[in-house]
Amino acid sequence: MLLIFDWDGTLADSELHIVSALQQASAESGLDTPTHASCARLIGLGLTDAARHLHPELDATQVKNFCATYSRRFIALENEGHRLRLFHGAEQVLEKLLNQGHHLAVATGKSRRGLDRALDTSGLRPMFCATATADETASKPSPAMLHALLEQTGTSVEAAVMIGDTSFDMKMAQAARMRRVAATYGVHELSELEQFSPDWLIENPAQLLAWPALHNQAG
Repeated sequence: MLLIFDWDGTLADSELHIVSALQQASAESGLDTPTHASCARLIGLGLTDAARHLHPELDATQVKNFCATYSRRFIALENEGHRLRLFHGAEQVLEKLLNQGHHLAVATGKSRRGLDRALDTSGLRPMFCATATADETASKPSPAMLHALLEQTGTSVEAAVMIGDTSFDMKMAQAARMRRVAATYGVHELSELEQFSPDWLIENPAQLLAWPALHNQAG
């Protein structure tokens, strides 16, 4: 089976880092500083879409400048101590899935540059056979990322599953007619995730290993 993971909020515990960068970028751009909650709700979207949701008054040039400021602040926060942190047990779960004969991929709202940096920092790059980012396809909840990953890997939609923590992930998978596992430990509430009829719910990464479908379809 091809297991497609969201990154932020599913594998990486990056909520505070992303929210801080969005708030600092807003302040540096002379805009109202959004609340933590309003920023956190947008995690999973592509950065351009998130900027437009936070600050709908911005024109295209201003959105581009905001995104550049965000990227700069995100890296600065890394240098100041906001190191990449995976959720407890996430790496071990990925290792077990590979040992069971499954294939792993990533579908993320991050940019290609941002994902590459995260994969290298975490050391997880060798685990994934394919990755897709919002700036290379389209932001969630468009199913474009999933379609791209299926094409890259030669996988049928029936042999794939999306694992994510937001309604954007669930809606994307639903649009692609793909099975979906909802991670309830991320940024969106259980009630929001349940609206998209997930096939399995997990309260931590390790619970994914108990999903019965994994044991019926490896490789």
